[in-house]
Amino acid sequence: MVDARFFDRTGEIDLSQLLAVCGLKSSGYSITQLRHIVSDAAPLISSTSDQVSFAAQKKYLSQLQNSKAGIILVSDVLISEVPASAIAVVCDDPYAAFVKFLVHMFPSSGHHLTHRPDFPHMGKAVFEKGVLIDNSAVIGSGVEIGRDSIIGPNTVIAAGVKIGRNTIVADNVSIECALVGDNVTINSGVRVGAKGFGWLGHGSSHTPVPQLGRVILQSHVEIGPNTTIDRGALGDTIIGENTKIGAMSEIGHNTIIGSNCLLAPMAGLAGSTILEDGVLMGADSGSAGHLRIGAGSILHARCAVSKDWPPGSMLAGAPAQDIKEYWREQAKLRKLLKGLNK
Repeated sequence: MVDARFFDRTGEIDLSQLLAVCGLKSSGYSITQLRHIVSDAAPLISSTSDQVSFAAQKKYLSQLQNSKAGIILVSDVLISEVPASAIAVVCDDPYAAFVKFLVHMFPSSGHHLTHRPDFPHMGKAVFEKGVLIDNSAVIGSGVEIGRDSIIGPNTVIAAGVKIGRNTIVADNVSIECALVGDNVTINSGVRVGAKGFGWLGHGSSHTPVPQLGRVILQSHVEIGPNTTIDRGALGDTIIGENTKIGAMSEIGHNTIIGSNCLLAPMAGLAGSTILEDGVLMGADSGSAGHLRIGAGSILHARCAVSKDWPPGSMLAGAPAQDIKEYWREQAKLRKLLKGLNK
């Protein structure tokens, strides 16, 4: 579900209108199906009958089979797996069709971002007692800031953002499409809720994919200077309670970081990475997207994770491997080089 605090929608449309928006034929559907109304978009696993979702790859088969979406844009090879409760719309490229639907339903003029902070229909910002805001800061419509929080110079808080109590937002920060908890520290130059890196048509059109999710910063989180945390493409990017992220790090869209994690400076997580609780990432370490790193794992500096790892993993190298295996290989390599140099 797309949060109406941050993204205005055009309204309801029925299947016949959706097909026209996506450039698809309306033949083969019953009158009842063509009149089915939707007003939102959601991932397969969390969708409801008034929402549209899509399935393009077999790796999402389980989510497709259990989806409650009213309309599912689907590839031909997955048509037989669509639940009977949903209307299946077969597309050559379900993701591209879904993007067209998103562009129509949530036009960019209705995105509540920092470059356009004022939306009169959202009302004025609301501040609890003890809030300190520098005169140079820009606070958008409908913003809510909790007791004793501080907003520093040249910072921009976009429309609809909620910030908890005893939270410090330093200078030159931008926050959009975000919900921030209590006792959070956001240091200088941080970007929270920035547009995620999503594109269609690699090497040709480079069509932007609307980024319609949020960032959730839970309580006692700290974000180091000049770090960027992208909002979700459709769901949320979540930073768990008491997690600390070092300077100049990049957190991609839809990443979920558990509680009590430590990410040293210049860590990088590609989109949809999951870090379970208590993960430690060394400086300049990172991950490919759509993978999971188990609770309590330790990634040494410049570690590059390319696959899932279980809880308690100790990783080093690029690509990352178990640290014992890494040092074993390094020892063999040194021995081999010594032999070559004789």
